[in-house]
Amino acid sequence: MNQKNHDSTADWHKLVGFQSPLLKLQSLYTSGRLPQVLLFVGREGIGKRLFVRALTSLFYCEDGTACGQCGPCLDLKRGEHQELLWLTTEKTFKIEHAQQLQDHLAVQSAAIQVKGQWRRQPRVVVMPDIDRLNHQAANRMLKTLEEPNDNTFIIFTTSRPKQLLDTVRSRVIQWYLIPPPVAESIALIRGQINCDLSDSELERLLSTSGMAPGKVIERIQSQQFDDEQVIERLMKDLIFSRGTQTAMDAAKQLTKDYQVSVNDLAKRIELLLNQYYRWSFQGSKPDDAYFKQSQPSLDPVVLRRWRETLRTIRSFSGTGVPLNPQMLAETFALTR
Repeated sequence: MNQKNHDSTADWHKLVGFQSPLLKLQSLYTSGRLPQVLLFVGREGIGKRLFVRALTSLFYCEDGTACGQCGPCLDLKRGEHQELLWLTTEKTFKIEHAQQLQDHLAVQSAAIQVKGQWRRQPRVVVMPDIDRLNHQAANRMLKTLEEPNDNTFIIFTTSRPKQLLDTVRSRVIQWYLIPPPVAESIALIRGQINCDLSDSELERLLSTSGMAPGKVIERIQSQQFDDEQVIERLMKDLIFSRGTQTAMDAAKQLTKDYQVSVNDLAKRIELLLNQYYRWSFQGSKPDDAYFKQSQPSLDPVVLRRWRETLRTIRSFSGTGVPLNPQMLAETFALTR
């Protein structure tokens, strides 16, 4: 599959949080020191593909700024730039993909005039999720990876570097992309979609999505998002409710109506509490009614009690016996 058929409407100007590595890579490129075979490693959903689009736009933009307005930038946005090939797959990269890569890089790029000077643009192949490469395709590509043609670049991405074939890993330069800070991640999310969630709610979603803005966007746009919000409210009722009946009703809905497993419930609660403690220790004042209500009692003693509660909940895991909502509610009531 080529670039034209793959996410060609992506706007790299919405990329937030990766300005520093982009500037470093741009400096390497303009000085002729950029490695020809690069592997970008980072958590799933943090924006690796958008980052690669921003990087490749620097190769072709007429003034080298990824302006998004010049002819080459517009070609990139439409997925029609002749020098750039995106190869993607939902399953496995096979020999035919390796052949497409080699065929594309074997063609010499056209000479163009930029600011009164003639130069050849680089030929580039991008392969996201390169951990899906099978052995036959990897063997076919080895010589190309070892000795790429002049003025060509091969760019891979992965969120599972341990699954990468050793023969490929040894022939690439790895560059780790760290998730953007929370504030910049929230800005990225708001730049990508219309979202009426508060910053504290988005931070909660980030904390339960590996700090990956892309994952948060997927969750918000999914049909199950309304259910997720209800589940989070019920968890807060379970933990912070002053009345045992309210907590028991919440536990009943979680375990029966929404069929939340014991393991999943314990994990969700732990992530929720971790965020509350972080807010408390940092002196933050998020727009969260449950946090404001519980903040005076968030001390190390309560933290220890709730951790013990989570261990109690986990002890039910794997028994095959449905969790008793009354027992769950009373367990949290005793630790308040």
